[in-house]
Amino acid sequence: MKIEWCKARARSMRWKEEVELLQEEMQRILQFFDWEAMLWDERANQSWSEGPAEREGRIAYARRQPALRRALSVTCHSSW
Repeated sequence: MKIEWCKARARSMRWKEEVELLQEEMQRILQFFDWEAMLWDERANQSWSEGPAEREGRIAYARRQPALRRALSVTCHSSW
């Protein structure tokens, strides 16, 4: 009976550790999305040396990316 109790306790401790790791990973994912959105905001404000059409395309792309990252962050935060 003691052996079964020890095995059950060990399983319980492993699951507790797994939950802690997952919670930390979820926080890091949210921080990563915020960091990436900030990075794309900076890229959108850079001066581009290409022609006007290419510059406009790059700026549009760079402005869309932070919105996507923030939407992913909100989705993850609300579902967790």
